[in-house]
Amino acid sequence: MAVNLDRFKKDLAELAERGMLLRFSMILETLGKDALKQSVGSIKPDAFEILVKKLPYFKTNYEKWYSECLVLIRQIIPDMIAVFTKQYEKMKNRKALSYESYVIEDYMIGLKAKRGDEVIVDASAAIPKLIVQTSIL
Repeated sequence: MAVNLDRFKKDLAELAERGMLLRFSMILETLGKDALKQSVGSIKPDAFEILVKKLPYFKTNYEKWYSECLVLIRQIIPDMIAVFTKQYEKMKNRKALSYESYVIEDYMIGLKAKRGDEVIVDASAAIPKLIVQTSIL
């Protein structure tokens, strides 16, 4: 049992770190470097540039991370599966796209809603959804 516990802790720590990098990547992609600097907090300029270079491209890395998280969450905190998947999957009965109904799946396809020239919801609405997912870990 101790071996499994150690493996879960290791997997959880690794997924949490990758999730944080994915969150920073999403912030950089949607809001830019200034927003990322605010999210990271106080960090030396050289360290910040190293972090930026280390960030994965979100859309090619998220699905693998999501799948691995599902497996682990099912094993150690199955009650959180619905909360975790709700942040990614759009509701089947969604009637309109709004900030509240926007999910990571929408981000992955670049979905945004406009009314005339006014943007109602865009990719930045996915950031809180990813924050919820990463906080589960």
